[in-house]
Amino acid sequence: MLVVRIQRVPLTSNTVPPTHRLTSAYDVGREVSKAVDQRQHRIGQYGLDPLFSLPDANWHETAPNDYINAYKMLSRLDWPTLQFLRLRSQPFTGYNMLYLRNGAGFSCTDPIPPNLDHFQPDLPDNNVIFQWKAFTENLPNRLIYRPPLMLGERGWLVDDDFVNHDVATYQERMALMAAGGVFEHLDRVEAPRIIEIGGGYGALAYAIMSAYPNAEYWICDLPESLMFSGLYLSMVQDQSVRVTQAGCEAVRGINLLPNYYFPFLGRSFDLAINTLSMSEMSVHQVETYGAGLARLLLDRQGMFFEQNQDNRRMGLCYSKEHLPKYFPNRRTVDTSLPISNGIADIWSH
Repeated sequence: MLVVRIQRVPLTSNTVPPTHRLTSAYDVGREVSKAVDQRQHRIGQYGLDPLFSLPDANWHETAPNDYINAYKMLSRLDWPTLQFLRLRSQPFTGYNMLYLRNGAGFSCTDPIPPNLDHFQPDLPDNNVIFQWKAFTENLPNRLIYRPPLMLGERGWLVDDDFVNHDVATYQERMALMAAGGVFEHLDRVEAPRIIEIGGGYGALAYAIMSAYPNAEYWICDLPESLMFSGLYLSMVQDQSVRVTQAGCEAVRGINLLPNYYFPFLGRSFDLAINTLSMSEMSVHQVETYGAGLARLLLDRQGMFFEQNQDNRRMGLCYSKEHLPKYFPNRRTVDTSLPISNGIADIWSH
């Protein structure tokens, strides 16, 4: 592995979203807040399953993380808060962007020190560089994840590529999907339909939509999580982003679906994705998603890309134990890549 140059990228390198994107972000944020506030009413109105619809397991309101506090912070929808959205995304990545280190013992809602760049090391962790190089080797340029330097993104230029822990993590997923033939599958479809269960702060959606701008991309997630991905995707790119309900007509671009509407979703899809979060759900939620995705992928002979760790040691579940009853075919992505986020499988009919 040859690295020619490494250079710190300070926070001051971040750019401000144009006005039309900020306006879109505020609109999306208000709709997401409504989806949170109306959840209990919708559960009663439509006779929804509360055990599926409400946050549970690692996302329960009593879980030991500051996810809800971060949601409340972002839901203020003021620019002094939104400009640091990436510094508040630790619940999805386990990485603290304030101090560029593992998030254990840190809160993503900590105040931002005025001399934040002072805490950035001159060099990234060698393992991050090694992984980034391995995950991008031999990949076509369009499949390399290059995040916009906005909203508190911090890291390093390694040669000419921007790299940090989170960038390497999401590039791992792009590399695994490439190795598993996912993108070859999408290339056969003129306007692919994709659904991601649990979109985090929106990084994977950004990477895939950059490669497939004609796609119809759905993120189905707890509405609190949609605040992160909805705001992020509204501010960093110009694709349409809107909060929708299962019965609404979909549009090309990004459709944000509150999870409690998932059982009503009638679209068919070419690809479904879940990375890491299924093993942070209850077994009932995993099985509800498994049954639903099997139905949604059948008509278009779609595939389900899934990468999850075994979280049983943490008192949670291992989603791979519960998916075979819904998908008769399981193909593990066979790769020599230095993966660190669990086994990746392709499930299909």
